[in-house]
Amino acid sequence: MLFSPSKITALVGVALLLSAYSISAQSTAETETSDDAKVETPIVESETTVDDATAETVIAVITGDVKKGKKVFKRCKACHKVKEGKNGAGPSLYKVIGREAAKNDGFKYSTAMSESGLTWDVATLTEYLKAPKKLVPKTSMSFAGLKKDKDIENVIAYLDDVSNQE
Repeated sequence: MLFSPSKITALVGVALLLSAYSISAQSTAETETSDDAKVETPIVESETTVDDATAETVIAVITGDVKKGKKVFKRCKACHKVKEGKNGAGPSLYKVIGREAAKNDGFKYSTAMSESGLTWDVATLTEYLKAPKKLVPKTSMSFAGLKKDKDIENVIAYLDDVSNQE
């Protein structure tokens, strides 16, 4: 397969992002030329519907460095595994991208996580990895979060990569 399902999702996200930056409203204004003729000139107004942070997270799977992400994941390894069905103190992160939170069979989640209603897409993972207890108050995950955006992008790229190796 040329692209994994999550990379296709990321590419679609990029396409949606680009369309959000396209023309949202178009009107015309009359402009006088040197020969007193009036020419209608389109006025392009762009209304951004996606904030810059979201734009960065949509592209995270594509731009993240898998090798660097593997190094960052060492901080997560004490509790999380990336093998299918292998839980540790935390749930397996195998195929986490696109999965609903608290839906990994064989792992007992906190009430907070079970009731969160989250789906682990790139944007949600990015927000969660920055500050887990901010996104899901009372989560049992004790990790404070990753401070560098690049580390988050890289670890998401790594999780995507290891989840899609056949």
